[in-house]
Amino acid sequence: MLRYAITFALLLSVTVQAGIREPGEYSGVVIEDRWGTFYIYSGVYLMYVSEDTKELLRDRVGTATVVDA
Repeated sequence: MLRYAITFALLLSVTVQAGIREPGEYSGVVIEDRWGTFYIYSGVYLMYVSEDTKELLRDRVGTATVVDA
C-alpha cells in the first residue's frame, strides 16, 4: 500500500508546473485577498499582480478585465 502512495505522490509532483508567463494581454477576474494582494484568475491560471499595477486595478475587483503586461 505504501508503494502505491509513493508512486501516486511522485506522479502528482511531476504534473505540477510553474513558470514565468510571457509579456502580452491576459484576461481574467481581478481578485483581492484579505491581505491586500491582487490576483488575476483565468481558468487554471492564478497570476499575481505587481504593486504598481495593483492601484490601477483597485476599482476592477470582482470584474473581468484584460491586462497588458
